[in-house]
Amino acid sequence: MSISLPSFKEILLEVIHDGVLLVTFNRERRKNAFSRTMLVDFIATLKFASGCDEIRVVVLTGKGDYFSSGNDLGNFQQLDDMEKAMLTAKEDLRVFVQSLFSFPKQLIVSLNGPAIGMAATMLGHVDFIFASESSYIYTPFIDLGQTPEVASSFVFVQRLGFPKAQDLLILGRKFYAKELEGILFNSVFKDGKAALEHSINVAKKLADSAPFALQASKKLIRGPMIDMISKVNDIEVEELSKCWMRPECMEAIMKFLSRKQASL
Repeated sequence: MSISLPSFKEILLEVIHDGVLLVTFNRERRKNAFSRTMLVDFIATLKFASGCDEIRVVVLTGKGDYFSSGNDLGNFQQLDDMEKAMLTAKEDLRVFVQSLFSFPKQLIVSLNGPAIGMAATMLGHVDFIFASESSYIYTPFIDLGQTPEVASSFVFVQRLGFPKAQDLLILGRKFYAKELEGILFNSVFKDGKAALEHSINVAKKLADSAPFALQASKKLIRGPMIDMISKVNDIEVEELSKCWMRPECMEAIMKFLSRKQASL
């Protein structure tokens, strides 16, 4: 199968089997943190895959030891016009979440390492997660003066249950792969290589199955939640944008960046 793929600097695309697109976050030096470029490119990737009839399954992973460390907080150091930047960030986040929950094809995550912040909360919208033993999810939103995002205040309550969702989103507890096997993660493997190999095998099986039935089944499973997720996404984005303008949020982010710089 010959497919003309778009080219991105911070995301790698590769067709690895008929109907299977491998997508790799490619900011290893920054632990695959989401720059605005990577965020916009990921949205474009899902839009491309959604509209390409030859692609039936997407496998997503990260390069190196991290799946993704979430939003690159260094983005906040590059803001000249705060008000304009916040409006852009709000719209980027809204569209990012929308592109995830409305993606019509099978989306498999091969979780090669830690998923932090928005990289953790995006996992609530994928269809399969095969994780390495070393991987974990972590959402230190409150510590950074922020609120839950990526519709996690609804989706994680549904998928994890209320107590675990509270521990994750409010208390900022790390959940390691084994704790989430059979709950959020489908299976856990010894390392990232084994997780990716299994992810690709599952993707091949799905890609070789009946395409209409595959998409229709996802629509049946996910469809009833779409309207609620859309509403929650809009509300979360508004609440988060209010946090961004609060002094305690900016102080927490600057303290985090100072500690990070001191450790280099």
